[in-house]
Amino acid sequence: MALLRDIKDATNATLRLLVNEGCLFKCPYRQFHFNAKSHVSKEVTKAEIDVSFADFFGAGVEVIREDPSQLMKSGWIRPEDLRKYGELSTHFKLACRSQLKSFVIRVVKAYMEESWDGDLFDLVSGCCKRFSMNEGAYLDNKALDGCKFFETVTACGHDCLRCNYCGELVAEMLQLGVYTPGKGQDIPSFSH
Repeated sequence: MALLRDIKDATNATLRLLVNEGCLFKCPYRQFHFNAKSHVSKEVTKAEIDVSFADFFGAGVEVIREDPSQLMKSGWIRPEDLRKYGELSTHFKLACRSQLKSFVIRVVKAYMEESWDGDLFDLVSGCCKRFSMNEGAYLDNKALDGCKFFETVTACGHDCLRCNYCGELVAEMLQLGVYTPGKGQDIPSFSH
């Protein structure tokens, strides 16, 4: 949050925050994924996009499988926390470009209402979504209310070796093998 405040103060720019991106923190492939997704989404069918991006997000899924705390370190913002960014921005962008209609509707509704009662990973994209779909990863979004989540992650100095807040949170709250209705709706159809 401090970095965003510094950018806003130094530039007086209008900040637009991508709220449901599920990329790894400091992912080395992030820009490549964004560029490829931008071009591919204009040139091929939905089924071809889903198949090709399974490979793109594979490395991130493996990182998460080895260290599930990476799910919490990703740059997403909960719907309930949008207002807390009000001093910095009122412009929020959703990562939904290659998602199915069910996902887009769910995400838009949750962020418009600034509330989501369900699996946090039913709202995120990228490798966090792919990991969640593959492993049935479930984290109760409302349970984060009682953990000082916003206050902790927005003051984070990224000294994970000393902190372990994200690791402890995942150990306590993450469930695997939970397949929500949202996950079922988001399975792509590969019919041609």
